[in-house]
Amino acid sequence: MMDAFAADELLGETRPEAFAFACYYNEEREKAKIEWETKGVIPLLYEVPAGTHDHSALHRTLKEWADTYHDGVQGKEMIISQHASTPPLTSSRTDYAVCRILWALTDDLAAKHFADLNPVPPLEWLEPLSEKQFEHRDLSHFGVAANSTEDKDLRFSIFHRPAPYTRSPWMCIVDNGTQNSHLDPVMFHLSRWLTRHLDDPKLILWLARYGDSLHNKFIRQISDRLDYLDRLAADRKKEEINRIIADAPNAIPGPPMRTLWRLFMTGRIKLKQSGHSDFYDLNHCIKLIIREGMTPSLRIKLRENLAPRVALRAPFHLVDNTHVPSKPTRIRDLVNWDLVLHSNDVHSLIDDWSKNQNYQEVLPDFLQDFTLLLRDALDLARELGDANDRYDLSYIEQPSISQHSQNSNFHDWTALIKFTRDAWLATAQSDSTKARHAAEGWWQQSYPVFKRLALFAASHDEVISHRQALDWLLGDKCWWLWAVETQREAMRLLVVLAPKMISSDVFELEQAILVGPPHEMFGENLEDVDWKHIVNQMVWLRLEKFQVAGGSGVS
Repeated sequence: MMDAFAADELLGETRPEAFAFACYYNEEREKAKIEWETKGVIPLLYEVPAGTHDHSALHRTLKEWADTYHDGVQGKEMIISQHASTPPLTSSRTDYAVCRILWALTDDLAAKHFADLNPVPPLEWLEPLSEKQFEHRDLSHFGVAANSTEDKDLRFSIFHRPAPYTRSPWMCIVDNGTQNSHLDPVMFHLSRWLTRHLDDPKLILWLARYGDSLHNKFIRQISDRLDYLDRLAADRKKEEINRIIADAPNAIPGPPMRTLWRLFMTGRIKLKQSGHSDFYDLNHCIKLIIREGMTPSLRIKLRENLAPRVALRAPFHLVDNTHVPSKPTRIRDLVNWDLVLHSNDVHSLIDDWSKNQNYQEVLPDFLQDFTLLLRDALDLARELGDANDRYDLSYIEQPSISQHSQNSNFHDWTALIKFTRDAWLATAQSDSTKARHAAEGWWQQSYPVFKRLALFAASHDEVISHRQALDWLLGDKCWWLWAVETQREAMRLLVVLAPKMISSDVFELEQAILVGPPHEMFGENLEDVDWKHIVNQMVWLRLEKFQVAGGSGVS
């Protein structure tokens, strides 16, 4: 037969696809496969026990095919009903159930049956459905017309595959920004299946692993599903809600999961495995600023590259199966997250850029932009439950606003603090009035990091008056004088203020120290207050004043 194919090719005819039923013995499946493919034949392999002539595997296969195709699409739906309700044993296509499910889901009606099946197919099916187990020869099953030249390196999955030409975006030099591929019926129904698992954090983590933006159709499906669930709750249709939960226990997301979906749908989740393209994009933007100066378009581009994002990863209990609360109330009970920026390795780019004179020249123009970006970062942390008016993690991740060896620069988002600080210092040199207004604006902001920036600015007495600085320290019941979040900046400010304060200001500060921290800062745990530190602070203040006054006036 192969000789006949070769003869036809010599006459100019195209070789057709050739298949052969072929047996193999023991562990020699791969060897048999290679031998047949070398001949240009696609083998349909089955195992024969060694030392026998038992070809019953072939007979059972033919019977199974006949039974499946006898019922048409119902045969594929039967496969879904038989195997989809239980988790797969492995994700490999060599598994009997996985292989049959993958084959059945190439049909859109079978995919619809999969999405509607009760109880809902478990989320463990994500792995085999997203693993690249299809090859060039499988393209036709998905309506893709393959060319005659086989691409032996092509691998794809049901969730990530080539689109048929009727659903693929058009190739063009410029478009209107809507060139998303259109979902075919199989993908549409499988995404519908995913919306029945909206309370499962594993789905969020899977999406974050495979991409940082959702397809517009999937966003609409999630939004419609949440609207539908909200209407049921508002109308108090408990029977319908109970039926949904009975068929899909993770169908109705709680408040923490709704927060994560909101971040995903608004494009705030960042792909963890982002390549170097974002880094090079920011690097290119900075080079343009150095070469051409600050322009409105480059200002917008820089903001886009420095926009804060959230990176997700699995929490420990999803890795080691430790206890997880039955009704999680915090985001970190579901996923671990990090505050990041759209671009990577920002600190190294700052260090390189700061060596160029252009850095100091353009910084004043970016002061407001960096302040807004920093506010966006803290707002994201607040939405995720890790920041409020009194608390944020900036003092841990960036211990000092000024340059200090303890600033590890481990977290890219803290580059926004450095940018904001440097922009203010550059502004203070050129326009002290503008710098003062910026510092006063920081003090009105909600988060401790802005109080720290304001106190840092107040240590520059040529911009902020001593009285203004003292009012900040003593305001709000002296909260920011005692708060651990602002401790370093408050202490550095006192170093600057102490030699220059008049006696009445010193007395006012002493009285505030004697009163101690606000009661609500420690509640009933007054033993946690470091009174020795307080006394030392008073003695230090008096000695500092004594030295300035030439040794007089010390009680």
